[in-house]
This record gives sequence, structure tokens and C-alpha cells, in this order.
Amino acid sequence: MRVSIKGLLCTAAVLVAASVTLTGCALFSSEPVSATCANGVSLYFADDKSMRTAAQRLREDDRVGDVRTETQEQMLRRLVRSFPELADGMRDQTSSEAPAVAAVHVAAVDAPKGELASVLGDEFADALAVEPVTCVKGDERTAAILSLSQSVNCRNSVLVYFGTDAAMTAAASALRNDHRATSVVETTREEAFRRAKEQFADQPELVASLQPDDMSPFVEVTAANSVDARQLAAELQAKLPDVEDARVGMCIALPHPVAGP
Repeated sequence: MRVSIKGLLCTAAVLVAASVTLTGCALFSSEPVSATCANGVSLYFADDKSMRTAAQRLREDDRVGDVRTETQEQMLRRLVRSFPELADGMRDQTSSEAPAVAAVHVAAVDAPKGELASVLGDEFADALAVEPVTCVKGDERTAAILSLSQSVNCRNSVLVYFGTDAAMTAAASALRNDHRATSVVETTREEAFRRAKEQFADQPELVASLQPDDMSPFVEVTAANSVDARQLAAELQAKLPDVEDARVGMCIALPHPVAGP
């Protein structure tokens, strides 16, 4: 357990000069630190329970301030509210609703944010990622969100896209016998087409231009925790027949709120 330096100093002063009354150890107090682009750090977790446990620890840690929590539902709502078009695109990256992660956002008190992120990454073994905030705008912000969401692949999944339904179905059958896969979910070309029409129902002109052949059937493979998803994606793309693309799955993750909406 990390012990408060401020508390130790107060205790030592009382022990050395017991007859002296210290008014709250005011000499050792400081103004609260607010998170900015210069000092923000975010810790990402697979579920709200893990996030809340981490937040409790961090509120007792002198190295950080301005501790804020963001549940999985809050993360998803922020994405939909602030980046609606990106939300639609990310939903298309999985065979089901893209999951969101939970986060604890903090401010580094003294150490550089990158250094603190590295230390906290070692201390919070259950964190999917610990990232210093990067404040960017425009297209760079969209790219940053996508990169972050792929880096916190909370389901450790891989999506493999095929040229035909037959190739997809054959690959899915083979993958169900692969010890590295804990689940395999198929999405046919027609199913992908139906989902696309549902997702873009508020854009009738776009829906009218869509054709089934615009969609690729795909398999979503959830890998065992011991398996490196990026390595598995590269291997499946190289070995499976009629593969158009293979990429790691993603979990919705947004940067520290100081980076934007």
C-alpha cells in the first residue's frame, strides 16, 4: 500500500513536538492539480468493477490528482454524442455491438505524464492500457481514437474478411478446432449488408447506393488470453484461403476528456 508522504510528515512533526499544535499541517498542503493536455493520464479496464477498484487506489495516491471515472456506458455515450459517424464505423468492426471499456482519468502531480503512465502500467496489471493524453484535432483525433481502441482490444479478438461466404464458412469450421480460439462467430455477406442498412438507416441516399457485393463476409475469432491477437491476425491472413483482410478487433476507448468532447 502506498503511504501518503504528507501524512508521514504530519505524524513525524507531532511525535517530535507533541506540545505544539499543528493546524492541519497546512505547511504541507497544496492546491489541487487539474488535468490538462500536459499532465493527463488514462487507465483503461475491461469492466466497471475493475475500474472502480483502481479509482479507489488512485484517490489515495499522492502522485495523481483530479481522479475521474468513466463507466463503459458513459464511454459509449460520449462516443455517440461527440463522434456519431465514427461510432457507426466502429460498430461495423465487430460481428456484434462493439464493446466499450471503462476508464480512470487522472492528472500527474509531479512526474512527467509519460513516466507516470509507464509506472502505473506496471502497477495496475489488470489495466488494458495506460496512456498519457495526446491532444489533437480534426482527422488526427479520429485516427487517435481508432488507434487507441485497437490497442485496448478487450476481447482479444481478430476479424478475418473473405471474398466469398463459402471461404468464410470453411475457415470458421477450421478455426473452431484451433486451440487458440475460444469462440468463432460468422457473418455472411447478406448479414453484413443487412447490418449496414440498419446502421445507416438515417442516410437513405447512402443506403440506396449500397449493394450486397459491397460487403465482405467475415469471421470474428476471440482468442485465448495467452494469444497475441496481432500475431494471430497476421498468421490467419497469410494461411487461410481467399482472405481479403485480417485485423485485430477493437473496444471503444476514448482519450482523456481534456483532449476533447
